[in-house]
Amino acid sequence: MNKANVYLAPIIRDQMLFKRFTMIKMFLGAVGASMLSSCIVILVSEPTYQTTCNAFIHRNNRIH
Repeated sequence: MNKANVYLAPIIRDQMLFKRFTMIKMFLGAVGASMLSSCIVILVSEPTYQTTCNAFIHRNNRIH
C-alpha cells in the first residue's frame, strides 16, 4: 500500500471522483490472488480445502 500511495489525500480525493483507480486495482488484485490460491488448493488437495473450510466455519460459529 505504501508503494501505491493510496493513503495520500490527493490520491483518495481523485479516487472518490473516479479520476484514479489505484485502490480498486489493488483490491481486485488481492481478490484475484485469493481466488487463484483457493483454486490451486482445491485442484491439489480437495480434502485439505474441505477440512480447512469446515474448521473456519466451525470456529466462526463458536465466536457468535
